[in-house]
Amino acid sequence: MKRIFFTIIIFCILLPHLTYSLSLAQNNKRAIVLIISPDKYGSGFLISYQGIGLFIVTNKHVLTSDSSGQYYDSVFICENTISEGDIITETNKLKAVHLKYNDFSLMTAHDDPDVDLVLIQVGNITLPNGDTLSNPVNFDKLVAFNSKAVANRQDFKRLNIIDGKDIQLVGFSFFQDSEVQYHISRFGKIALRPNHSLTIIFDNNRDSIPDDTVTSEWIILDITSRSGDSGGPVFLMEQGLEQLYLIGFVKGNNADLQICYAQPSYYISDLLEKFLRHEK
Repeated sequence: MKRIFFTIIIFCILLPHLTYSLSLAQNNKRAIVLIISPDKYGSGFLISYQGIGLFIVTNKHVLTSDSSGQYYDSVFICENTISEGDIITETNKLKAVHLKYNDFSLMTAHDDPDVDLVLIQVGNITLPNGDTLSNPVNFDKLVAFNSKAVANRQDFKRLNIIDGKDIQLVGFSFFQDSEVQYHISRFGKIALRPNHSLTIIFDNNRDSIPDDTVTSEWIILDITSRSGDSGGPVFLMEQGLEQLYLIGFVKGNNADLQICYAQPSYYISDLLEKFLRHEK
């Protein structure tokens, strides 16, 4: 009888943790996209900023040619599809997205060369010459995270983003040789959140391309990312949060240490604010 009693007590203590979901809602995953360029693929996600419009967020290196180092003129994105039961089934809606149109750039890159971040304007865009462009053509069906979900510098302090916090990373590292693709969710913890910049060397594994030496602020994750996860979002998954928080985006990994390097989301907030000031 005592054993049964203590078993019930332990179960009641653990029940909130067992029943609490530490996974991103299926519908939110529709805002995460696969990006396919002429010689590589990566991940990205859409955010909406009130008064400005829609943006795809990804890494600079996902959008640049390995051979020339120049940005592509356009890339393809694949959207997640969702079933009637609100379950993500596959990713196969291919859409062409312009990175520049005629002489007009549709991208805003972070000024710091070590911050691997770029925003692509999508939606109905008014060009400087007065023309309008739909990017992509049927953009109205795109799903996006609200910019309030992007944790800024104040949010990082308030949420106490430190080692030990639970996270979820979503990316397209399970690339298939077919039209149908699938995202991969990885779950882990923040392994290190330094309070200053660190210099990390990324091995490009190519004799013709020098390794990247990057000095940045980081969120180092106790999780192994893969090629294709670059540009993918990292979410804080903590019980009791009043809303969803996106806290970073993937830059790369260290396969030997089995860790992932993500740059903090406040770089996104900074870049959005810069874009807003420029528009005004």
